[in-house]
Order: sequence, then C-alpha cells, then structure tokens
Amino acid sequence: MSSSREALAELLWAEKYRPRKLDEIVNQEEIVARLKKFVEEKNMPHLLFAGPPGTGKTTSAHCLAHDLYGPNYMQYMLELNASVAKDTPILVKINNKVYRTTFEELDKIYFVEGQYISYGDGDYVQTSDLEVLTIDKDTKRIKWAEVNWLIRHKVKYVVKIRLKGGGEIRLTGNHSIMVIDEYGNLIEKKASDIRPGDYLISFVTILPGTKKIVNLRKYIIKDSSRIRAVEKIPVDNEFAWLMGLYIAEGAISFKQTNRSLQTSGQVVITVNYPGEEYLVARMKNIASKYKIPIYTNMVGSGFDRSRLSAKHVRLIYTALARYLREEAYDGPTRARFKRVPSILYEVSPDIRKSFLKGIFDGDGSGKWGHVVRIASNSKKLLIDLVWLARITGIESSLFNEEARLIWKGGMKYKKSDLLPAKLFIKYFKQIS
Repeated sequence: MSSSREALAELLWAEKYRPRKLDEIVNQEEIVARLKKFVEEKNMPHLLFAGPPGTGKTTSAHCLAHDLYGPNYMQYMLELNASVAKDTPILVKINNKVYRTTFEELDKIYFVEGQYISYGDGDYVQTSDLEVLTIDKDTKRIKWAEVNWLIRHKVKYVVKIRLKGGGEIRLTGNHSIMVIDEYGNLIEKKASDIRPGDYLISFVTILPGTKKIVNLRKYIIKDSSRIRAVEKIPVDNEFAWLMGLYIAEGAISFKQTNRSLQTSGQVVITVNYPGEEYLVARMKNIASKYKIPIYTNMVGSGFDRSRLSAKHVRLIYTALARYLREEAYDGPTRARFKRVPSILYEVSPDIRKSFLKGIFDGDGSGKWGHVVRIASNSKKLLIDLVWLARITGIESSLFNEEARLIWKGGMKYKKSDLLPAKLFIKYFKQIS
C-alpha cells in the first residue's frame, strides 16, 4: 500500500470512530467539562478552539452543536470549507519551479489512476512536492507553504462572483471568503451570502527571487561552427525586457523539414517606424551582448503595403525560438495562446519589473510608474500579468481584454491602501 493510501486509510478510520457527542470525547476532561456546562445552562459564549492539527477542535465543535441542538444540529451550524471551481487561476510551486496554472491542470498532474483514493463523494491524493501562497500568521506576509492533500469533488452548482472592473471568481457556495463588514472588521462570509457592494480582500506583495539562467543547450539539436551565440543566458534586466517585448510584439518562424523538424528558427519583433528606433537600438545591444545574429527589414502597412510603416527585427537563433515556442505559448504559436514564461515568476522583483516594462514598451498605454494598460486577446496572458504584478508589489486588475497596473504615482497611497468611505460615514453618523 502506498504512503498516500496508508495516510488516507488512517483518515477513514478516524472518521468512522469520530466522537458524535461530548460524552464520547476522551483525554480532554477539562475542556469537555466546560463545554457540558454551556449545554446544561443553554448559555453559549463566543469560543475559539486553538491547538495543533488532530487534537479535536473541529470534532469538539460538532459534538457541542449536537448536544445543544440534537441529531439535526447541522441545520444550525455553519462549517466553511475551501472549494473552488476547476478553472480558478492559482500560482503554485511544483518541485521548486513556479507555475501559474489552474486546479484543472493540477488535477491532471496529481490525480493519476491508482494514485488517489475515492471516499464518499470525493477523491483524495497526498502530495509531497506542491506549494501554494498563503499568509504567515506571525509576520502577516505572503509566503510559500507546503500542501499535504488535494481533494476534488463534484457539486450541483458553483457561485459566480463578478468583481467591479470585469474579474470573476467561481467557487462553491460554502466557500469562506474574507470581506470587510459594515464596521470595518475582517470577517468570513459564505460565497452564497456575498451581495453587491461587499468588499473582498485581495493582496499585493513582493516575493523574493533568485538568479536564473535560460539554458538553450537542450534546444540545440546539432552542433555547428556557425552558431556562436551564447548557450546559457542569464535572466537579467536586459534579457527580461527583451522577453517582455517579444510577448507584446513578437512571433517566431521556422523552416519545416521533411522530417517534421523545425529548423532555421527566427525570433521576429515588430516595431513602429519611425518612432520606435530606440527599441531597435536596445535590441541590437542585447543581441550583440549574447552574440546573436540580428538584422532588420522594413515592412508595409496592413492597409497600404507601399507605405513602409514598421520594421521587423529578426534574431537568428533557432535554440531561442524553440525555447520561446515551449515556454511562451499554451498551444499553437499564435498571439491568443501567449503566456508569461514560468521562469519570470522566480527571478528578483526588479527583473520582473523589467519584463513588464518590455511588454509596456511594446504594446502598452498610459504612463509607466502611474497607470498602465496592457491589451491582449490571450486571456491566460492577462491573468499571468496580473499575478506577476501582484507578487512584484504592483497593484493590478483584470478587465475585459486588458490588464491594468497601478502605482502610487505622485500620491502617498494607491487604491488598495484605502478603505471604503461608507464605513467611515456610518461611524460618524453613529457618534454624531
């Protein structure tokens, strides 16, 4: 029996013999005696059960509710559990590599036939290499934490919560959500109880990163004396900026051979002409730094081919083109399938900013450092950008076909630093 099956077997036995009444709880005499007193007096104060996992906190709550209300106590008890729809975006670490993925994609990775256990209406699988973002209770900061179990189950319906600006959350009705109540307190609310005008809690943080290198050696099929380009490229500010510019305005092309092998790869980035020659100059400097052959050619307008209004910058490096085909797309190499290469989530915040700046320089609008709008017909790319910005300390929002990045600018605050005005209006009305 696998360790996953053994662990779940213990869980099933624990459920089978879980106490149903306070009289059935053992080894917690003082606590049980106090809880029985509440039942006897029909006087229920606010309680907070604290202790390590497995010590009986949830069981005690169920037993207390049972003794107070009888066998049908569940209609008087609210137990909140975190269950979200399969297409919910999530940032995870798998084997120490960061991915922006969904629960549906996690399902394909971990729920392999023979590796999970079915119990009741759910499937359970134990994990040893998975981490997710959570809040450190001591420092109140966002951090990575290990995941022990993944659970999937079917539900009759999911709740859709549409956020102001166009975002949407899909989750089960009993999912607990942190909101700000009418008095400014942070409280938990069932998703099915959320109403228009409620304020949900989100986050903006700065996650540290490490030095990363793009190893193009594995994308070189055959050595050639004509290839002089650097095979291991450090992901620094310049290269991150170049990848961002590519995501905004780039494409790749190959020569297809009879063996279905894609060769003679090029990375092609389009810039406006005149007006964006400074982008061409910077790309040439980066290509020279890594000994990548580069040349440019003028191209015509989509409406008038005789009017040369754009310039193609071509980086002639098959290994780089193959790398981008693998890391910068979630399907065919077309714009609507573009993604943020996963390595960008792992680099330092200043390098992540350089990547975002490359995208802005290529296809953004607004003012960098204040408010920026980035449009794309790739929804997954926009979600990637919002996540990347938020772990880089930049407030971001997802709208229809665009992502918005917001800094404090000349002010000492940004929108996410503020509390809703109606909380203060109500407070001052009460004390006046």
